[in-house]
Amino acid sequence: MSKFQTTAAIIEVCHQIDLMQLDYKLSEKLKRLLRIVWNKHGFAGFDKVDQLEFASNQLNAKKTRTEIRDRLKSNYSVSRTEAYRIITKAKELSQEIPDFGTRKESN
Repeated sequence: MSKFQTTAAIIEVCHQIDLMQLDYKLSEKLKRLLRIVWNKHGFAGFDKVDQLEFASNQLNAKKTRTEIRDRLKSNYSVSRTEAYRIITKAKELSQEIPDFGTRKESN
């Protein structure tokens, strides 16, 4: 399994947790457990998963690439170039996982 596929799988698990409509605290505890296991097995960069999910949510909310880029830069302190890479990967993931990023985002 490639790193891209592994990231997609973790994002899908987080998305499925959201669809369960669990209590917010329980949902966040489960996601925290995923992060711990993810890091324990040598997968660094769970923040990348968060960034991809955020970008996908913004794409689904019909935000422009420029708006998403600016929000990624301010929320995650990434460069302009990296923000566009994240947006591109989020688009690719949304094609592989039909429901990816359909969760409502408060930002």
